[in-house]
Amino acid sequence: SNVPEPICYFSGSLWFTFCGIRAAIAIEMSTDIQHYVGQESKAHPVAYNRRDLILYALGIGCTDLKYIYELDTDFAAFPTYPIVLGYKGMDIDVLSTPTPAQAHLPYPKLPGVKAILDGERLIEMIQPIPSQGAALVQKDKLVGIFKRGKGAVVQYESTIMGEDGTLFYRLTSSSFQLGARD
Repeated sequence: SNVPEPICYFSGSLWFTFCGIRAAIAIEMSTDIQHYVGQESKAHPVAYNRRDLILYALGIGCTDLKYIYELDTDFAAFPTYPIVLGYKGMDIDVLSTPTPAQAHLPYPKLPGVKAILDGERLIEMIQPIPSQGAALVQKDKLVGIFKRGKGAVVQYESTIMGEDGTLFYRLTSSSFQLGARD
């Protein structure tokens, strides 16, 4: 089976999407790492401008004027752009990893970890972000940790909202912690 063996999930349930249907399955929680799951970051500021949107679109090889020419009547952010806001934060310059914005992430310190590898991303656009740029807020939550081979997968859910609470994006991301033990 390709289903990972769960170590634990918040509230004893795992939300997943299969064939377009969102569902939950119950999972027994482990007391060893239970205190990590469900941890949330404080809402932290993220911002971007039109230049950021254009550089991102050009950087991924986009040639559609809608995403690379700010005077196009339909100018918009490329739909996957918000994924960088969690790394960028409020900064406007080149950044080293980990970035100051990543310090907000509630990261578990699992025993035995030798390396951390980037995993997958799920990007859910609730509504497009403003094309002229904006100051927004991001909030992160550690939603799951589960055993996978010789390590563990750590999963987060992040929301990107306007300062007034308007929800723009929901992002789910994961990383693989090589060598993690339960």
